[in-house]
Amino acid sequence: MEAFCCAAQSYRPSYGDLEGYLAEQVQKKLLQENRPYVAAYRDRSLDQPLRQEEGESFCLYDTSSAACAGGIDELEDRIMLEQFLKSISHQERTLFQLLRQGDSLAGIAGELGTSESDLVRLARQIGRKRRSFYGEE
Repeated sequence: MEAFCCAAQSYRPSYGDLEGYLAEQVQKKLLQENRPYVAAYRDRSLDQPLRQEEGESFCLYDTSSAACAGGIDELEDRIMLEQFLKSISHQERTLFQLLRQGDSLAGIAGELGTSESDLVRLARQIGRKRRSFYGEE
């Protein structure tokens, strides 16, 4: 709720569609706040058993609200995306994330100090790697 309120307060009509802006800003804020959790658990598989006491164990899936709500597929999709992002270079990952945020090629080119044609080539390379990673080729 706090992320939504901050996003609503920072909105300006020049930012475009209110709904899209709010969704993007809330997502960015939640991802930013989630970084410490990700850092703590990035090397631990969600289905890796954790021991509590002798004879008792559980896994991180058990603590996920997605496990109760039937959102395991969504959670697994997010895990696959994270694994894919780890498999590509820093430059490719940066471009991928900027494109997913809806940034324009011209804006990204200026930010990264490269040409739009280089970005298109890099995006095609990311696409090939993505299709290969997900077994779509």
